[in-house]
Amino acid sequence: MSNLLTVDEVAERLNVTKDWVWAQVRAGRIPHVPLGRYRRFREEALDAWIQNLEKSKPEPDGSIKDRR
Repeated sequence: MSNLLTVDEVAERLNVTKDWVWAQVRAGRIPHVPLGRYRRFREEALDAWIQNLEKSKPEPDGSIKDRR
């Protein structure tokens, strides 16, 4: 089983605020695991998400469009 990260840990790793992470969770943009009222993030899923973002083109509204 991979490590599950907290919102605090994800924010620290991405060098963003916790509010930004929560906004991404609510918008369904960042992969997470719901555990009751908690949200956790698999390290591998987060790494894959970041790699996918590197391959994607941002849209004017801030959403991501796949370049493939």
